[in-house]
Amino acid sequence: MFLRIFNRCASTATASRPTSFTFPQRLNRSPTAILESLNSCVQTDGGNPAYIFMDDPFLIPTSGHEKRQLALSKAS
Repeated sequence: MFLRIFNRCASTATASRPTSFTFPQRLNRSPTAILESLNSCVQTDGGNPAYIFMDDPFLIPTSGHEKRQLALSKAS
């Protein structure tokens, strides 16, 4: 039984293959083209804290006063 299934799968796999393949022409892109296309697809998550507050997750400020105090302390 296994041999019949194997032969059937092998015969359909070889019959559906194309006879020749041609590579597409090379596209000329800038060095940052892929990054620019990814940037257009991905949106920023507004629920995350700002990058300046990412040192320690335990110390992420929750109020506006704490955010200002932490930003001023890092600036000094």
